[in-house]
Amino acid sequence: MKNKQIAAVLFSAGLAIAGMTAPASAAPADNSIAVEAELSEQNENSQENNATVQTSEKSDETQGETSSDGETPGDGETPGNGKTPDNGETPAEQKNGFFYDETTQTWSLYQNDVLQSDFTGFYEGTINTITAWYYVENGSVDLERSGFIQAKRNDDTTENWCYVKDGQLQTDYTDVVKVGNEWWYIKNGIVPASGTTVAQNENGWWYIKNGKVDFNYNGFAQNEDGWWYIRDGKVDSDRNDVIKGTVNGQYAWWHVRNGKVTFDNTIAKNQNGWWRIENGKVNFNCNSVEKNENGWWYIRGGKVDFNYTGIAKNVNGWWRIVGGKVDFGCNSVEKNENGWWYIRGGKVDFNYTGIAKNRNGWWRIVGGKVDFNCNSVEKNENGWWVLRGGKVDFSYNDVAQNRNGWWVINGGKVNFGFNGTYKVGVRDYYVSGGKVNGCNYYMPQNSISLPSGGYNLSTANIGLKVIKVNQAVCGNSSERYTSATERAVRNFQSRHKLSVTGYVDLTTWKAMGYSEYDWYNLGTYRTPMKVTYTSNRQDRINAMIQTAIDYKNAGTGYKVGCSGTPGSYVDCSGLIYQCRY
Repeated sequence: MKNKQIAAVLFSAGLAIAGMTAPASAAPADNSIAVEAELSEQNENSQENNATVQTSEKSDETQGETSSDGETPGDGETPGNGKTPDNGETPAEQKNGFFYDETTQTWSLYQNDVLQSDFTGFYEGTINTITAWYYVENGSVDLERSGFIQAKRNDDTTENWCYVKDGQLQTDYTDVVKVGNEWWYIKNGIVPASGTTVAQNENGWWYIKNGKVDFNYNGFAQNEDGWWYIRDGKVDSDRNDVIKGTVNGQYAWWHVRNGKVTFDNTIAKNQNGWWRIENGKVNFNCNSVEKNENGWWYIRGGKVDFNYTGIAKNVNGWWRIVGGKVDFGCNSVEKNENGWWYIRGGKVDFNYTGIAKNRNGWWRIVGGKVDFNCNSVEKNENGWWVLRGGKVDFSYNDVAQNRNGWWVINGGKVNFGFNGTYKVGVRDYYVSGGKVNGCNYYMPQNSISLPSGGYNLSTANIGLKVIKVNQAVCGNSSERYTSATERAVRNFQSRHKLSVTGYVDLTTWKAMGYSEYDWYNLGTYRTPMKVTYTSNRQDRINAMIQTAIDYKNAGTGYKVGCSGTPGSYVDCSGLIYQCRY
């Protein structure tokens, strides 16, 4: 018989003597029959049935050394293949975590076989196959606890108010709930002890401060979904406005849509007007034309100016504004502070050159802008037209000039069908295909050709350049080149190591300190034209008189042979020439 079998018999006998029985589950039901059979076999084969357990153990240890015939039994191996004999017992499992106590019928928390009776809080573990954070009080799990508990988890040092149901921390529970007279924010089963956020329940979104709804708060607050406008502690989800406050550390006016700050680019309204929004806030420096879902608007100082009508600029061009809004239907000539402009589809067309219409008439456009200085004959898609002061003159019936010649004008428009003699007053114009080819009088000119002013000065000359020479070498302002002037010039040339000729060439002129520009241009001044291709007789007379007045008012002096600028010198013929220019 093996040692463990003997031990089992003796353990059973001991329990019987003590009046105890083993639990039904301690051994199979037929275990005693097996033990009895082995005991009977042993009594038949051994005289040492009264031996002690120690004797039997010793017999077992020596069994297998030799047989009655001196041979080694079997293959010479020791029983159990040399392993330590198994006594049938399993080492006791060390308690760590939650264990059930049959006596008290409770679950308790152990660490290294020690009941954690000094621990109160939440501990993560498994009970009845459910892993969760369980509430432990003095080492015992309280599975009947539900409601709010102020405690900490074993992995934390901070106590929080926590929501518990059947002893479990409700980590999947997030809500805003009422407890007593207060509303509390529960996130993953825990009430946050500090900080602010915006949280939701079935009644809306609420401003949370230190875990509790703050019904006194008005302003902006943030959660993971964005920034929200709060009124009396609650998100004002019906609010569409532009509101002042602090968002992302910036104090500004912010665009709110359905209670939430929208970081967009648009034009939005509040009680004070419509405002340019850039990245969610009002840009008070905006002076432009910008858009929202209702159109494009003129912005001044960040605000839509509904009183503005004109032409304004943005990054895309210049636009026609009527009552603060771009008029994309405008095809006209309109003005702003910089002039009058040709508008096509609401936008200034800087590429256009021609004649275009507005409510005041037809206008000469050059590079998109009205040219009020245009006095000519120009064209558009409808023909060639006479322009006076930039505007088509439909009352004009005469001949008029442009860069291509003189033309017969009837009702402001070139009459290309006219052939023959066209009589105006005492003039007879000879016309072919509307163009004047000749006249019985000298025709007005729009340019004058003069010879170059770069000629040498000698006793044969008088005028403005001679005055300069006398000032340099004689110390007077005489307009005449005399023999005295010639001697002085010779002396000047000798002193400056120039060719001694007695007349002034460009080299001598520059040695006197005068410029090459004056050498060629002094004495060639022409009064700018005051009349145009289409000016009439009275216009030309008035222009001559005005030129004479200009010379008088400038204090112009009289010297023979001069026709200078106002304020210099002229003689009689010189003044008349300037007036006729």
